[in-house]
Amino acid sequence: MPSGASPAQRFPEQLLARRRVWERKRVLQAVYRYWAQLLRSWLPDDGPYLEVGAGSGTLADYVGSVFQSDIQVAPWLDLVTDIHQLPVQSGRLSGCLGVDVIHHLADPHAFFAELARVLRPGGRGVFIEPYVSPLSYPLYRLMHDESICFDRYQEHATHDDPQQGNTAMANILFEHERADWPTKHTQLKLVQSRPFGLFQILAGGFSKHTLLSWPRLLTVLNRSEWFVPQPLMALLAFRMLVVLQRSADM
Repeated sequence: MPSGASPAQRFPEQLLARRRVWERKRVLQAVYRYWAQLLRSWLPDDGPYLEVGAGSGTLADYVGSVFQSDIQVAPWLDLVTDIHQLPVQSGRLSGCLGVDVIHHLADPHAFFAELARVLRPGGRGVFIEPYVSPLSYPLYRLMHDESICFDRYQEHATHDDPQQGNTAMANILFEHERADWPTKHTQLKLVQSRPFGLFQILAGGFSKHTLLSWPRLLTVLNRSEWFVPQPLMALLAFRMLVVLQRSADM
């Protein structure tokens, strides 16, 4: 790595630390396995697929054949890039996926424009993002160091800091601005924006702690929450599933 590389390009020890936690924490693996299956179920059957914001690279083993990208350098990545400007040929991708990436963006609509460009007609972008509900709000405040802003995308927006984040980004983009989607992104339809993730907190995330040590039980709980009525889940959820589809019209 060149000594003059920018902070976003230097090898991130944080990603290695998160990967080490993930490798030994089976209940966290169960969460990511479940998320990967959920993401994969919404992707077209044929690739190629690109994962953006791949970070510690924990999805690829469960999704299948996927190119992994991030703005930070790591040995398991296929591509290092800023997703506001993807070095991908127009109409090349059948699917794009990511977990916890959109809420870090300084200009999410620039990414959505890129997503519409690189997807084939009928291609999909499928994402899982933090969601702020009455239940998750105090816990995100207590356990997260990211801001929660409902009036702007980032509290202090900068294109040079990949760690910035607004936990309420999905609330803004896919709830508060939902009515604006047909005019803002004429080639990208918002197919799904569904709050979920009531039980994920039991895994304890990438910390050393966990509230539930049985991966199979957590998987059963995760699957059961899809039977919870959506108005109730919107009060309890920690995550949102977002599905965007490229128009079939060129």
